[in-house]
Amino acid sequence: MKKQLLIATLVSTLAMSSWAAEVDREVVGMDVKSALEFSAKVNETYAELKEIQYSKPELFKQKLEALQKEQEEFNMPAKVHSAIALIKEDASGELGFDAMKLIASEFNAVRARGDEPKDGELSEDDLRVLFNKLMSKALEHHINNPELIRVVSLPLMMLDYYEGYPVAKASWLRILNESDNRGVRGVAAFQLASNAIDASKSNRRTEEVRREASMDVTIYTDMAMNEFADVPIWGDKTVKSMLDGKLFSLNSLVPGKVLPAVIANNLEGEQDSLSNYRGKVVLIDFWATWCGPCKAALPGIAELKKELANKPFEVISISVDDDVETVLGYQDSEQPMPWVNWHIGPDSEILTQWGVRGYPTYYLVDAEGVIISNKYLDDAVKDQIREAVNKSAE
Repeated sequence: MKKQLLIATLVSTLAMSSWAAEVDREVVGMDVKSALEFSAKVNETYAELKEIQYSKPELFKQKLEALQKEQEEFNMPAKVHSAIALIKEDASGELGFDAMKLIASEFNAVRARGDEPKDGELSEDDLRVLFNKLMSKALEHHINNPELIRVVSLPLMMLDYYEGYPVAKASWLRILNESDNRGVRGVAAFQLASNAIDASKSNRRTEEVRREASMDVTIYTDMAMNEFADVPIWGDKTVKSMLDGKLFSLNSLVPGKVLPAVIANNLEGEQDSLSNYRGKVVLIDFWATWCGPCKAALPGIAELKKELANKPFEVISISVDDDVETVLGYQDSEQPMPWVNWHIGPDSEILTQWGVRGYPTYYLVDAEGVIISNKYLDDAVKDQIREAVNKSAE
C-alpha cells in the first residue's frame, strides 16, 4: 500500500498545472541525495531478501519487517515529492537529474519487487502522464548524460507498451541522433534493434507493425553491430553478445526449426539434456520465483500436466533464480512443480545465446525436437500442446 500511495502521489503532483512558487534547493538537494543512497540500500536489501524468501522464511520475515520499519521512518514519499518539485523548478541542473534518477529508481524498484499497484488504483492514463513527463524532461536537458538510460529505460518500455512500437522507436531514434555520448547512443542502437526483433515476431502486434519492425531489424542490427558492438549493456554483456542472442532467437528459435541442444543441471545438481526427452512433446518454461506472471501461470501448467499424464508430454521449467535453494523452498511452501526442473541462474550463457530478456519465456517442441511455438502460454498454445501430444501418442 505504501508503494501505491507513493505512485499516486507522484502522478497527482506531476499532473498539477501549478507548483510551489519556490523550492529550497539546498534542503531539497540534500533530501534527494539521501533518498538516492537510501533507495540503493533498500534495493540491495530486497535483493538479499529475494535469495532467502523461500529457503529461510523466518529470517526473511524478520529482515523484511525491519526493512519496512526503516522505510516508514525514512518517509520516501516525502523525498520523492521534493524531487518532483525540484524537477519542475529546474530540470536542467545536476540536482534535477539526481531527482529524475530517484524517481526512476523507485519505479524500477517497484517493478523489480513485483509490488505494483493492483485493483485499478493507478490508471493507464496516470502512468502515461508520469512517464511521459519524466522522459520528456530527461531528453530535453540531459540527452548527453552517460546515465540517461538509467532514467528513460522504464518510461520508454511503458511507452512501447501503451503507445506502441513506432512511438517508442521515435524516442530511441531521437536519443541515437541527438546524443553525443557513445555509450548512450550504443544502448539506443541496441534497443532499436532489440525492439524491432521482438515486435517483428510478437503476436500482440498488428500485421502492419510486424512488417515495419521486420524491415527495421536489418537496418538497426547492422548499425548496432557495425558502430557499437563493444558498448556494454549489462555487466560484461555487450551490444554484440546481446544482439547475437536476439538474432539467433529470431532466425533459429522459430516454429519449424529444430531446437538446439540444451544441457543444464536439475535441482539435485545432476546434468540433464533436452535430448533425453526426444519422443515427447516438451514445454520449456524460463521462469523465476520473483516473476509474478511466471508464478501465475504455474497452476495452469500443473493442470495441463495432470490432464496429459501417461501421455508423451513433459514440462521443463528452467529457473533463473540466484540459487537453487530458493526454487526448492518455493516449491515446498507455495507451488509444487511435479515435472522436470532445471536451474541455470540469472547469468547463464543460455539466456544470452537464446536472447531471453523477459519472463516467462516459453518454447513448445514436438517429439522430434522441432519448435511448434514460441509464444506466451495462452489457450491457443495449450490447444497446440494437446494436438501435438495426441498426434505423438497415435
